[in-house]
Amino acid sequence: MEAIYAQNAARVLFKHRHEHPELMEWTGLYRCEDGREAVDWDSIKITVLAELGRLIWKYSNGEEVAVKWSVDVLNMKPKPSVKEAMRIIRGWRLNKYPDGSADALAREIYKTVDSYIESHPSITKEQINDALGQTFSVFYED
Repeated sequence: MEAIYAQNAARVLFKHRHEHPELMEWTGLYRCEDGREAVDWDSIKITVLAELGRLIWKYSNGEEVAVKWSVDVLNMKPKPSVKEAMRIIRGWRLNKYPDGSADALAREIYKTVDSYIESHPSITKEQINDALGQTFSVFYED
């Protein structure tokens, strides 16, 4: 069944290859020098495609959402691994991610920084501020 879901998702993403050429990476498809398109079986991402295929199968607007979510994941910084991308898409599909809030994000950042300070007690406030600034700039580039 996994292969059927993956094949369906690859077909859907392939239809959108002109407006979103970055989706070729997800399908494992590429353009040959002579203009033909072929499959790179070593780089095809079956698990990610299968998750997208389940989404397409389950919802009436599944094709549209699969394309949008694929583009969203491909634009993440840093780019997630295949395993992480599959978990993200599965979480979205199963609605496991509640709406975020500033307070919830602040708690997560605090826990992460606190844990880092525990294992690196010599870090300074300036280094922490610099790291937070670098992180902020990743999400809000000029």
